[in-house]
Amino acid sequence: MLSVDSPPARSREELQNLIIEKTRHLHKLQEQQAVLGIHTPPYILIQIEDLQAELEELRTELQTVKARTNAWQALVVDTDAYWREIIDRHIARLGGSSLEHPVFPSRADQDIIEACDLVIISPRPASGLTLQQWIKQVIKLGRQLPVILLASREDRDAAVALRQACRKEEPPIRVTTIFKDNFDGEWFARVIRQKLARRKVAALE
Repeated sequence: MLSVDSPPARSREELQNLIIEKTRHLHKLQEQQAVLGIHTPPYILIQIEDLQAELEELRTELQTVKARTNAWQALVVDTDAYWREIIDRHIARLGGSSLEHPVFPSRADQDIIEACDLVIISPRPASGLTLQQWIKQVIKLGRQLPVILLASREDRDAAVALRQACRKEEPPIRVTTIFKDNFDGEWFARVIRQKLARRKVAALE
């Protein structure tokens, strides 16, 4: 009697990449549907239904993997490759992984945000945003994820402006600033643990 081996379990990163890829495909099809309206060809409607079902299965599988590994993941929005490498190394030591994103995730990248437990962000994204635009993007992320700002001393004004804007939100958004100039791995680890603990408590409320 022949035995059929079950397919190897997919990793968290593999599942996330699949979710991102299929979500973007789904959004493109939905854009076509919005333009064509009632004239949308049946094959597009079928593809939309199939992708929605696949995404639901992938998200369930991802949640299972996360629960089994008890791992956590940080979204890292920083254009500085040197510091991304440093942060990656410290995150790995704490049992986590990082998902690098050089610019702020768009609405189409919601699955990226949902797959992460916190965000580490730089005041200088590559997208060339003004300070106010950058603050709005950070606040938008901060409504979904705990925020750590990784800044240099020369970014102090941006850090202060962000903190003031976050305090005006209802409820206020907590942003912890860590300065690169005197980076301390132990302090970084402590901040990470605090953010993750608060997120778990919030999830239970």
